[in-house]
Amino acid sequence: LARESMASLEAVFPASMLALVVLGFFQSIVAYSGTFVANYHGAGDLRRAVSCYRIGTVLAFLFGALSFLFIPAGWWIFEQVVSGEEVVGRGCSYYSICTAGGVFLYGQMAVQSFFTGRGKTRAVFFVSLLGNVVNIALDPVLIFGWFSLPAMGISGAAYATVISLSLQWLILAAMARADIAKDEMHRFIVSAEQVDVIVHGTQFNIRSYESNSEVEVMLLEGSIDMQTKSLKENRVVRM
Repeated sequence: LARESMASLEAVFPASMLALVVLGFFQSIVAYSGTFVANYHGAGDLRRAVSCYRIGTVLAFLFGALSFLFIPAGWWIFEQVVSGEEVVGRGCSYYSICTAGGVFLYGQMAVQSFFTGRGKTRAVFFVSLLGNVVNIALDPVLIFGWFSLPAMGISGAAYATVISLSLQWLILAAMARADIAKDEMHRFIVSAEQVDVIVHGTQFNIRSYESNSEVEVMLLEGSIDMQTKSLKENRVVRM
């Protein structure tokens, strides 16, 4: 940015800090979904862990919309603490683009928390590394207008960050989708005399004896489905 303009260099630091304050608040709330993912993963309940991940994604979209409300307030704050019309204009541009793209940061954090909450940090590390490489590579391309692209200056640096975050979100979301589908295909079923117990990752006791027509299932933690084997009545009961 210093090669493009000293005004851009002066503007990028306060603008990025202001964006970090606004986005960081919502990001931390979305990241907390990872705590619940870890809790249910530790209990062996994948279904509820996935539900927490999906709630985090819904919050990401909600907070992404709310972030737009903070753009005008950010302009006013920037004008109060930064001097120089050119620096203020460039800083507001950078801040606006980053804040408007906050949904990608929140979405990436939601799916990242789904992986880290289950101890799968390697995927997060390599995708984050790829995202940073893409960000670094796009910076000069968008700032200076390489390969016949328009020179966007400090706005190009902001767009590079947003594109990097969106790429990370898409890759991790695709990996999470495949991970969830794989786990749902390999269900654990305990077959008793009259019922099948479909396990969703949980703790339970089952008692079934040939001398007794009753089957006793005691759920300790998590959730299960009980499916009867009777030809006359085939019911599924979720516990």
